[in-house]
Amino acid sequence: MIGGDTDSIMSIIWLPVFLFLILYGQKIQLFMITRNIGKNLVKLEKMKTDARNKVLESLLEHGGEKKYVEKRFDILLESFVIPPIAMDPKGIINKLEHLLDTQEEILKSELQLLAKSANETQLTNLLNLLEVTLGLNLMFKYIRHFYISGKKTGNAFVLAQAQMILHAVMEQAEAYHAAIPSLKSGKPIGDTIGPLITSKLKGDSKSTEIVKNTIVNETSIEDRQIFLIKAKGPGGNVGKPGEAIKKVIENNKDIKLI
Repeated sequence: MIGGDTDSIMSIIWLPVFLFLILYGQKIQLFMITRNIGKNLVKLEKMKTDARNKVLESLLEHGGEKKYVEKRFDILLESFVIPPIAMDPKGIINKLEHLLDTQEEILKSELQLLAKSANETQLTNLLNLLEVTLGLNLMFKYIRHFYISGKKTGNAFVLAQAQMILHAVMEQAEAYHAAIPSLKSGKPIGDTIGPLITSKLKGDSKSTEIVKNTIVNETSIEDRQIFLIKAKGPGGNVGKPGEAIKKVIENNKDIKLI
């Protein structure tokens, strides 16, 4: 009798719980997902705002009227690039490279207007900061789009999409944000072992800018002719090593090893 009474009591307890979960389980799940996305969205917004303020601060250090610089900079932050479609039968690499080069030129020309006293190295650092801020702004808008759409419609699938990519987006955003102090002060990102080795191997050889922002040094190591290619620097510009290698090969038809 005692066992039967216990089973009856458990059934009475679990039945309402079971019905409650059937009726409100999805709503509870949506609430938890929405809450998690909302918390991370606040973090993203803080990182984006902090990045914006630091870039703006750097721009104002190079002169310019505050209201004008701030207004034009905020307009610049809303810019974006529409990439070519991957199904293009002619290939997208050349088109993508053209778009990226064009974007860099436009952003740099805008920065020159906002920071007229900045030299080439400072402009490169400002460009790196701007690109980080653009990235953070885009991530924030991307997650916010899913958040608002899912919250308005109560669509679990929309919110689930945001939840699935949220961890990766936050990791990337935190990495971007952590790089801001180094970029602002012009410190190198990474171990810089490549440029260090190149600088050591080149010796007293003359550096020649073979393509934009990329230099080559021709030297000899163990009776072998060596071409050392690296970004011109200083700053975060990586140059165009691919184009540089292509040009070296075109100018030296008998080259044996790359």
